[in-house]
Amino acid sequence: MVNLDASLLKRFALPWETHRLEFRAEFFNLPNHANFGQPVTGIDQPTAGAIGTAGPGRQIQFALKYVF
Repeated sequence: MVNLDASLLKRFALPWETHRLEFRAEFFNLPNHANFGQPVTGIDQPTAGAIGTAGPGRQIQFALKYVF
C-alpha cells in the first residue's frame, strides 16, 4: 500500500494585534496511487483472481480559520 498525505498552512497577520487568518490545504493520497484490494481466492468461483475493490483516490480539503 502506497499512501502519501501532505498539508500546507499559511498564516496571514491582520491589522489587529491578536487577530490572524489561517489557510490550510490538506491532500490525502497525493500521488493518486491506486491501492487495490485483495483478489477473490475461491477457485470454484467465476470471479477467481479478480480484484473488485480499490482504496479511495486523491482527496483535497481546504480550510479557512479566523483566530481572534
